[in-house]
Formats: sequence, C-alpha cells, structure tokens
Amino acid sequence: MINLEGDRDYSSELRLQNYMLIDEIVKARNLIETGDLTAAEKLLRNYLSQKDINNSVALHMLADIGVRLGYYNNSEGLFKRVIELEPTWLEPRYGLGLSLFKQGKIQESLSCLKRLLELDPNSIQFNTLNAEILVNIGEYEDAILAYEKILDIDGLNPRILISYAHNLKTIGRIDDSIRAYREALKKDKHLGEAWWSLANLKTYKFSSCEIEYMLASLGSVTIGDENKSQLEFAIAKAYEDDCEYKESFTHYSAGNNIIFENSSYDKSILEDHVINSKKLFTEKFLADRYGEGCPAKDPIFIVGMHRAGSTLIEQILSSHSEVEGTFELTDMPALVKEWTSPPACIDKITAEGLNFIGNQYIERTKIQRKTTKPYFIDKFPSNWQHVPFIHMILPNAIIIDARRNPMACCFSNYKQYYALGHDASYDLSAMGHLYVQYVELMRHIDKVLPNRVYRVIHERLVDNPEDEIRSLLDACGLRFEESCLKFFQNKRPVRTPSAEQVRQPMNREATEAWMKFEPYLNPLRLALGEVLDSYDS
Repeated sequence: MINLEGDRDYSSELRLQNYMLIDEIVKARNLIETGDLTAAEKLLRNYLSQKDINNSVALHMLADIGVRLGYYNNSEGLFKRVIELEPTWLEPRYGLGLSLFKQGKIQESLSCLKRLLELDPNSIQFNTLNAEILVNIGEYEDAILAYEKILDIDGLNPRILISYAHNLKTIGRIDDSIRAYREALKKDKHLGEAWWSLANLKTYKFSSCEIEYMLASLGSVTIGDENKSQLEFAIAKAYEDDCEYKESFTHYSAGNNIIFENSSYDKSILEDHVINSKKLFTEKFLADRYGEGCPAKDPIFIVGMHRAGSTLIEQILSSHSEVEGTFELTDMPALVKEWTSPPACIDKITAEGLNFIGNQYIERTKIQRKTTKPYFIDKFPSNWQHVPFIHMILPNAIIIDARRNPMACCFSNYKQYYALGHDASYDLSAMGHLYVQYVELMRHIDKVLPNRVYRVIHERLVDNPEDEIRSLLDACGLRFEESCLKFFQNKRPVRTPSAEQVRQPMNREATEAWMKFEPYLNPLRLALGEVLDSYDS
C-alpha cells in the first residue's frame, strides 16, 4: 500500500488483509461476484451495525455497491469515512473521485484524481477516470493527451482506443478517428462499438468487404447482445448508403429488437410525468412565482426530441460572437432530481429557494464555459420535460424548442444506437408515443406560458435559412452576424451524432431520408396519430 507520505504502511496493509478473511466479508464478496448486490448490501449493513461499525473493508464494499446502484451521494459519505480510517489506502480515494464525478461535483473530483495521479501516475484506472472527467468538461485536447498516455501504458485495450477515437472525432480529426477505430478492430474484430462508431460518423461508407466481414461476425456465438446490436446498426447503415432499403430496415429492426426486448421501458412513467406537470404548472401557479428565480440571462436552453436539429441550432448560435456552445449538459436533470422528488414538493419551494437553485445551476455550469462570452448554450434535448422548472428558477433564460417532422425525427432516433437512456427509441410505437407526449406537454406550456418558448421548425430552417436564422437571433436578443449563416465553418468541438453533418452546409437530403423507409413505418405512423396530421412544416 502506498503511503501518502511516501513510505509503505505495513500495519494498515496487514489490517486490511485480515479484514478480508472475516466470514461476512467473504460471503459479501461472493454475493457481489454473482451479481446479488441487494443481499450483499444487507449482509454488510448488518455486520457493520452489529459487529464492527469501523470495519474499513466492509464500508468500502458498501460504498462500491452504492456506486454500482447509482447511490452516489451515499457512496461519497462512505468513501470519506473509509479515508478517515485508512488514509494511506488509495482505492477509496478513487471511489470518492468517481462518486463526486457522477454527482457533477467536477472540481472536487478532479482534485481527487490529481492527487491519485501524483501518487500512482501509471495507473490505468486513475488515468481513465481522469480522461473521462476531462471529456465531461469539454477539455478535449487534454483528454486526447490523457488517452494517449493510457495507450502508451497499455496499447492493447480496444475500449480505450474507441474512447480516444471518439474525442478525435469530436474536435474534427476524422481521419485520425477512423484510424483509431480500425486499430481497435485489429484488437477485437467483433467489437460492435467500433463498427457502429464508423457508421455513426455519417460520412463514412463501408466497403463491400467490410459489410461481408460484419455479416460474418453476426454469426459468432461469442459476441453477445451488445456487440450484435451494434453490428446490426452498422450493417443497416451500410445497406442504407447502398440504397438497399428493405435489407437496411431488416437490420435496423433486428438491432433495435435486441435492445428493446432487454429493456424495462415503461411508457406510463412519461405519461404520468406529463399529466402531473399539466396539473401542477397552471397559469396561476406560474404567474404567482413570476420572476422569483435567479435573474441570470446567460443560459440559452435548446430542448426537444433528439435528432430534431438541436445540434444545428447550437452550431448556428455558437457561431455568434456573443454565444458559447457547450454540449448536452446534465446539470438541469440532476437539479430536478435533487429538488423535485416527489414532484409535488415543487410548490413548497420559496422564492429564495428558486433563486438559490437557479444560482446553483449557474455555478455548476461554470466549469463548462471556456470563454467570457455573455451567453452559453445548454443543449440537452430531454430538458423539454423540465421547461416549467427551468422557467421558475431562471426566468430570464432563453428557451428554444427544436421541432422536426415527426416521421423524420422518430425514424432518425430509431436508426441511432444510443449508449444508454433512450429505451423508447428502440421501438417504433414507443418512439411515436414519446413524441406525442412531448408535443402534449409543449402545447400545455404554450398555453400557460404564451410566447415563452421560441420554436424552430427544422424544415423551415433548411428551406429558408437566412430569414429563419435572423428570426432566431432576434428571439435571443442577438444582433445578426454573417458568421451564423456560415455555421459550417465553425471549428468548435461537437459531440453529438450530427457532428459531421453540422460541419457542412444545410441540405434537404436528411429531412427526406425517412421516406425511403415509409413502407415499413406503419407502427410509427399509427402511434403518432393526430400529431402527424397537425404538424406544420
């Protein structure tokens, strides 16, 4: 064990080894290894409460279970207690850094990692978390250097190569990213994420040999569902590029089915959210709290469905001299979860509380801002679910709703493999239902907060860019700048699947791509119902 003062602490090392021999801890480890985290947690809590409340190994194991289950706040406290008991043990310091990172406490997390890397600069584990944090705060060049350091230590890990390639793609080094993805495939020829990442460049075209190779990989019994689904999406994209739409849809459907059948998606959760939001956020409720939040004017929120053109809007606005683009920040959903569980408690938040929460958002997002520009963009599409809350805590923030043809938008989501958090997109009916709920809530918001949300219709923007961009800038209180028309020349990092598309001038091709698949999309059409009929592009 490395001592923080520079010497090995053999007494602490021996104590930890002895702890590992305790029956309850051995049993808990076995339960964790078999995936029974609930039983392991119960066993450890009983042991700590009844036999040894200061057993650092048991506390560490309990904290680690908390991380796995997403209880990061509880884990933070447990890791801090372990560090008090075992100040020379590095593992709980890593766990603390991870817990802080998962809670969005970035500066504290970076401080943990900085100290750990001073003590063990060649740790793959420490360097990897450091790289992930750098990516999270938009320090892509530093993240690339961090991944290169990891590859120097261990160049055999294809997952690290993929993360490295993702960041090269983000800053526009496309040829380098392709080389890195291909290098990952040399390490693991069946690695679905690498194949899908090439497809997800949107501008990459697979060769016939690559398609044959991917098809052959599907037949491997060892690749697992995740690799298989990603391969299906990549193959589907390859066939789409070759205009073989029936074959393409077959593979899109297969890839989606693998994920959706293994998900626990429950559409009633979203329905309940929309119903409860409409009941709570009445015109009177919002009027009674008008202007009580933080008066900051710098945030520009872009909300709506994924794949609705929000990245394009962000690219246009971030081409303005007074606006900084960030990326899909998760700070607002985190604050919503922290302050509105259960939702009914929102009506208990005082004017001072609303101001405090708004200021919290401003403080938490400062780490994402790299310039002194007066405005910044938060482009987290799913914030459409939280528009009334955003309005209450940041009454002067700009809110833009990115709206795209329902068929085009929903099918674009269906074609997209997401890492996590988008279960509805893997089923045409569920995706249509999601879009309907989104429209339902936004209609309510338009009613109770008239003219509060500025809506950008994607097709109008593509067909008449200058007039639409002038109107958009006017809605944001910004003067017109020619650079906004030349958004594709903007060299800023872009992390979304649309990265390469927004580095090119607008065209109608993407808006009409869904029509090639129209014969297969009846479940989506039925789910959309009147929303489809009432859409005005």
